[in-house]
Amino acid sequence: MELFSTIISKKEPPLLTRARVYMMYDNIEFSADRAKELLGFEPETPLPIAIEKTVTWYKLNGYLGNPEVK
Repeated sequence: MELFSTIISKKEPPLLTRARVYMMYDNIEFSADRAKELLGFEPETPLPIAIEKTVTWYKLNGYLGNPEVK
């Protein structure tokens, strides 16, 4: 997709790139256990709300779909 966009001199980047496919395919998980142990970290935002906020930020900043967020 990136090559095709380059060949036709498209100004907008393609929606689907190798990096985005990799991100969707790869199951990346991180643990906060070490931060809890060393720093006393406790998350302030429940995971479902944090995900909702993240998706909203991505939409507002043009990284996902329509920039108008409900």
